[in-house]
This record gives sequence, C-alpha cells and structure tokens, in this order.
Amino acid sequence: MILRHRIPLLTLMMLAASFGRAQAADPGSITPPGTWTGCYVGANIGYVHGDDDALDEPFQEGAFAGLGASWNTPPAPPYETIGSDADSAIGGGELGCDYQVTSSGIPLVLGAAIDISALDLSGEGTSATSADTHTSFDAHWAATVRGRLGIAPSDTLLLYATGGYAAASIDVRAFDHDTVPNTGLMDVSGGGTQSGWVAGGGVEHMLTQNLSARVEYLHYSFDDATGAVGGITTTVEPKLETVRFGLNLKF
Repeated sequence: MILRHRIPLLTLMMLAASFGRAQAADPGSITPPGTWTGCYVGANIGYVHGDDDALDEPFQEGAFAGLGASWNTPPAPPYETIGSDADSAIGGGELGCDYQVTSSGIPLVLGAAIDISALDLSGEGTSATSADTHTSFDAHWAATVRGRLGIAPSDTLLLYATGGYAAASIDVRAFDHDTVPNTGLMDVSGGGTQSGWVAGGGVEHMLTQNLSARVEYLHYSFDDATGAVGGITTTVEPKLETVRFGLNLKF
C-alpha cells in the first residue's frame, strides 16, 4: 500500500499522551525514573515511501543543442516532469544523548542522535508524452545526524521535534527503447551518495528506567541528482517519508 499522505503527528502525540496518563494512573505501573538525561543505543523498524520528479531538460550537445528542444518536449518550455514512487520496509540503529533541563517550570529535553537505516526502494515512472520513455530511482541506505528538542509533560512521556543533516544512496536513470535519428537510444544515469536535510517529530515513552519505546515520522529531502550523457540531461529531486517504531536502551 502506498502512503500518499503523511501520518498526522498531532494524532500520534495525543494517543501517546493518553497512554502516558493511563500509565501514571495505574498503581502497578513502573516507578518513573524522573529524567531523560543520559545516552542510549537503539534499534528501529518501519515503513518508507520514496518518490522523485525527473525533469526532461533541453539538449546541451549535438544537433539539437541551443534549440531549446528536449527528449520528449517540443522546442519550448515548460519541459515535462516524470514522477515515480516506491515503498519499502526500513530498519536500522541509532546512538544518541539527551539532557533534561527545567525552564520557567517547563521540563525540556535537548538532545542529538545519529542513525543509519537499510531500505530497498526501487521505483519507475513513465512519460505522459511518450509511453516509451521511463525514469527510475533506487535507494538502499539512509543516514542522519539530528538535533532533538522536546517537552516532557510527565516523568515517562516525551514529545519532541527533530531535524538535521541527511545522506542516502540514490541512483537515478532515464531511458527508452526506440532509436531516434541523430540521437539514438536515451539511457542517462547518475546519482550516488546524496546530501540533504531531514525533519520530523515523535513521541517516546519510558517502559523502565533504562528502556523506552518511540514512534516517529521523518521527512527527507535531498539535493538534485543529475544524470548526463551525449548532451541529454535529466535532473531528479528525490524525497523520502518514513514512519518508524524503535526501542532505546539507556546506559
């Protein structure tokens, strides 16, 4: 199933807050540790949806250079954008540290984390102008270095926002199967390790003094990946959306 809309983070937070209040009211619940200060190692698993928009750009070399013509579009803009998307499981590990402070009576948590995840995304799109023209992308890992800012409405519950630097392996391609006079077959590829940014948020609940569970949403946006050969250039804008569930062990 393709996730075409982001899961409302506010809904997740409201559910987690209700769960936290229920735990606090339960006389058999675990004694709260009282602070989020400390470092942790964790593992996560979840769902990722990836998509890209490949722009069919004008020829830069050869017989059509300087004419404004592109592979699928008449010699005038706007040039066609071909989209593709895919879904995959995602899982990995993380390492981070948090520090809890109180400001004006409000318990705040400041932190930082690094993580790396494995995924297996492979998507392909088809031109609306020419059914023979296709674009594709593949992604196999993603990593982040993020800051975290949260508020702790109870001793066992944390609501937080997070964001920072992202990197991922993203390979892109544009191709067709029909030979065109003076240009031949189109087969343009590029990509590799792409840099970008990541932002999102989540909720975390302490299960014991050293073990916590979290659910979080992250949006990744990466720099354009460009493929070029024989004067043909395709620029791809890759994006990822993830929902992850994780367990962290504080040490």
